[in-house]
Amino acid sequence: MIQLCDSVVSKPLAMIFNKCLLTGVFPSDWKKSNVVPIHKKGDKQDIKNYRPISLLPICGKIFERIIYNSIYSFMENNNLFCTNQSGFRSSDSCINQLISITHLCYQAFDCNPSLEARAVFLDISKAFDKVWHDGLVFKLECIGIEGQLLKLLDSFLKNRY
Repeated sequence: MIQLCDSVVSKPLAMIFNKCLLTGVFPSDWKKSNVVPIHKKGDKQDIKNYRPISLLPICGKIFERIIYNSIYSFMENNNLFCTNQSGFRSSDSCINQLISITHLCYQAFDCNPSLEARAVFLDISKAFDKVWHDGLVFKLECIGIEGQLLKLLDSFLKNRY
């Protein structure tokens, strides 16, 4: 619908996006989600077999993508990603992590005498449910994000429902 409306919608949206950037405030109506249960596996009568999906307003999602692209480019251009970072990176995957770990193990075994190889595996499937927002904002500030953009990101993370 938004693409069909073209400039009728895009110009006012651009004005709203620019106002958000100038004031450092993410609109509260764009932080309200409609939570829908999605079946994962197993018995459909068991509530544990569902996961919540938050459906957010499309205008907020468009603005999020614009901000994300800007921050991602900033981090990429300034080499702020860890070399071992595979998640959420284009043309990278968990396969690269498996290859890297396997390579390190083989290197340890190939040494004479063999080196000790250890690994710790953690289940972080709910990691995003427990992101420390103040810590995240602090890290963003440490890498050089500041001013109204930092204020906007802080506003984005607060009072979501």
